Amino acid sequence: MTLLRDIQESAIDSNTDILALLRKCSVLAAKLQNTEFKQWVVNELDGYKGDAFLPDYRIGNYNHFGVVTNGYWRQSGPIPTNIKNAQIRKVLASYARVKESAAIINNFVKNDRAGATLRNEWPAELILLYNKENVFNDGFYVERAWMEFPVSFMVGIIEAIRNRVLRFALEIEKENPDIGENKIDPDPAKQEKVTQVFNNIVLGNVGNIASGGASVIQSANINISPGDVHGLKAFLSGRKIDSDEIEKLLSAIESDKDSQGRPSFGDKVKSWLGSWTAKAASTANSEIITEVTRAIMKYLGI
Repeated sequence: MTLLRDIQESAIDSNTDILALLRKCSVLAAKLQNTEFKQWVVNELDGYKGDAFLPDYRIGNYNHFGVVTNGYWRQSGPIPTNIKNAQIRKVLASYARVKESAAIINNFVKNDRAGATLRNEWPAELILLYNKENVFNDGFYVERAWMEFPVSFMVGIIEAIRNRVLRFALEIEKENPDIGENKIDPDPAKQEKVTQVFNNIVLGNVGNIASGGASVIQSANINISPGDVHGLKAFLSGRKIDSDEIEKLLSAIESDKDSQGRPSFGDKVKSWLGSWTAKAASTANSEIITEVTRAIMKYLGI
């Protein structure tokens, strides 16, 4: 049995431990010598650190809860988050992300108790900022707060890993049934194809793989937060924009920052977009060009 077939069968079999599946993927990533796939496996096994790009299946929008008090009375329950302060809204959005390792998530699912949830606690500085907004009346303020993820969301993460690994293994097998068995083919075009398939399927940047050239319309799922460099890079790479062009865009974004360091849709970015659009016009359809524009604007927070 080839490594690809072994991975496919492990992904299909719900009794196969998710960590065993990911370790097989680690072997495949080493044989493929594909940096993006290897880093994803490391992130899933060890947890997502710092500003590592988070795939869409780990992002969920659930309720925030808190303990509210006026110094005499104390009660707990959902707390409002639709407040005017954009800075607080941005920070709260960052709590809608599960960065824990697959091992922690899997253990949480296996030890499911009725009503169990995984919590992302608010830090003291966020609670202080929130309380300055005077959300509550009669002197009430938040003493403690958190975001809750139900077990069903954790199960969804595990199943998303299985499903995407399966689709990835099936797709690259179509390109080369023996891939992962022999010494990797150094052909840059084939390496780029593996990266494209990985970005499209595993990271979840597009809903459908184009299997007939760039003229095939794809439905995008653009999950890019303001300032999310990894997310923007992954999305653009999935749209066949090469690394040199991506670096030129990031340089343009840096140059267009205002005096306070805030990004803007300035002249440099507009110039890059116009130049790229002219180059891509012969190979990319209008939907792809529109989606690249939307991705940039999401990154800029527009």
